[in-house]
Amino acid sequence: MQNAKLVVHQTVIKELDEASLKKSLLTEILSSNQQTFDSKNKQLQELQNEIAQLRSQQSQQAEYLNEQQKIFAELVAHIRRSKGWL
Repeated sequence: MQNAKLVVHQTVIKELDEASLKKSLLTEILSSNQQTFDSKNKQLQELQNEIAQLRSQQSQQAEYLNEQQKIFAELVAHIRRSKGWL
């Protein structure tokens, strides 16, 4: 194989499809942002539900406390009457 030559051609793609690249990047960013938004929205809903439950419990506890205060006041009044302290 004397006088044989091997020629290798290497080409560099200098042209990029900028529109496709931008579209792809924007799609990825949008998808990522949507996932983040959905996750945060779910967390917000869970926290709002928890707040609603805590407010309900607080209201029930306040009602219970008011009832206990009424019973205590009636008991004190009864003891005072029975002892003749009034």
